[in-house]
Amino acid sequence: MSSVFVLYHLVRANFLERIRRRNFLIVLFSVVLLSLAIATGRLVLRLDVYVGEYNSAWVGALVAGSTTVLLCFANFFIVKNAIGLDRRTGVGELVASTPMSKFTYLLGKFLSNFAVLVAIEGILFASAIIVQLVHGEANIDWFAILQPFVFIALPAMAAISALALFFETIPGLRSGIGNFLFVCLWFYMLFRIMAFNGILFDLPGILYVDSVFTSAAEAMNLPFSGGFSVEGGTVADPFAQYVRWEGVSWINEMVWWRLYWFLVAAALTGMAALTFDRFDSSRGIQRFLRRKRRKAAGAYQKSVKTEGHIVEQEGKGSDQFISHDATEVCLSGVSKISGLNHFGRILWSEIRMILKRPWWWYLISLYLIAMSLVVPVNDARTFWVPVIWLWFALAISGIGIRESYHRTEQIIFSAPHPLRLQFTATWLAGVVLTTLLGIAGARLFLFGESDAAIAWGVAAFFIPSFAFASGILSGNRRFFEGVFISWWLIGPMGSKGTGLDFMGVHQEVVSQGLHWKYLIGTIFLLILAYAGRWWRLRSL
Repeated sequence: MSSVFVLYHLVRANFLERIRRRNFLIVLFSVVLLSLAIATGRLVLRLDVYVGEYNSAWVGALVAGSTTVLLCFANFFIVKNAIGLDRRTGVGELVASTPMSKFTYLLGKFLSNFAVLVAIEGILFASAIIVQLVHGEANIDWFAILQPFVFIALPAMAAISALALFFETIPGLRSGIGNFLFVCLWFYMLFRIMAFNGILFDLPGILYVDSVFTSAAEAMNLPFSGGFSVEGGTVADPFAQYVRWEGVSWINEMVWWRLYWFLVAAALTGMAALTFDRFDSSRGIQRFLRRKRRKAAGAYQKSVKTEGHIVEQEGKGSDQFISHDATEVCLSGVSKISGLNHFGRILWSEIRMILKRPWWWYLISLYLIAMSLVVPVNDARTFWVPVIWLWFALAISGIGIRESYHRTEQIIFSAPHPLRLQFTATWLAGVVLTTLLGIAGARLFLFGESDAAIAWGVAAFFIPSFAFASGILSGNRRFFEGVFISWWLIGPMGSKGTGLDFMGVHQEVVSQGLHWKYLIGTIFLLILAYAGRWWRLRSL
């Protein structure tokens, strides 16, 4: 069987599997909303005070330029599970037993990632045509409307596909820590682009679009100093000066910097092939843990109890067994547990599962909690408690998908009252631990800052509710991690108090009483989570 044939079927199978997932439908829904906002004029592209008429050249630039920045970020979390899914389902062991090389396997994963993202861009391209037709421009210039997608979107999608694949081959970057590092890297790239015109970091093509628009303004003799913005608008903006832009050639000296991202994608894929373990669990920490378990098991003789006999293995590594009579064993009856005690046991089990972390996680957590308790209360409120909650959010990002991830849904949901007991206990365990880890915020009550303390309490309920609902509805933990980390950086850790400050870090946000809106949002998230879990129970 030729390598090309194997590669084709690998890409095809992965592509079809991806587009059938719920998160892909969520992306499609978001794309439809963006397209609707553009079609109705609620999302406009401005060059200073200039707005272009909706011909092919302008619509292509508007749709491709306005969506690439957003989709570059979101698409990383969409495709960052290509290898992880094979690990979880056991397909990886089957792949490892075939003669397929590591590079062929990873190339297939990269191409399937890229194909999924190209499919999303294809939907955006179709929406751009619809936008132009909606605004009464029947003459479609196919080349003019296609150029922005080719030179802005495709290089960015290739680099994102390879970066997600590379993160999956590094053990420390597969989980929430890797997602956090990507978000930090993304904001650092935007900072370098805006502050230093760092073209080496211009993955979304912001500087490239700016150079094209500057050339177009010069060609039309417009007093344009450079820069563009994508912002909300109205269908008829009285302050906008409309111009008819016929477009320019997108192939200029900066196009080589867009092709540079294809080279970055190739380099990342090659590096991923070097670091990929080919699903070998004997490498790294897995080898250490397995050796430790074997050593502990070798200290005891293996025994198997049968009816009236005990069969003992003669020695370690021996296949000879000795059988002799066993003493009669009497089993006690099953005692009835009261409802409250039963719920308490489930709650305690849920807390233990969330806290099942490596030893270094506890060291970092204890350090953060200790610092939040010894620093002044304002420092704890504005920095240490938000950092603690970010750290803990990565631990509870999977509370809504544990059953499906470990394939124990039929066992868990067959227990009595899975909605009344299991659902409530899982959510309450997240609330209890979130409150305990951020307990330094409770000191606000002692200092008479009741509004800030209430905002802290609402956040302690909102965070696990958001994690729980996100996991149930999206079916993965990446959606919550990506949205929460970005939200955390823009809202609570932002330089200005905005409506996105769900932790009540900024006093002006607390004074406006926005925490009550987040309390309503918490209730809404719980309703969504309950509905999603109820629907899942009915579908089993």
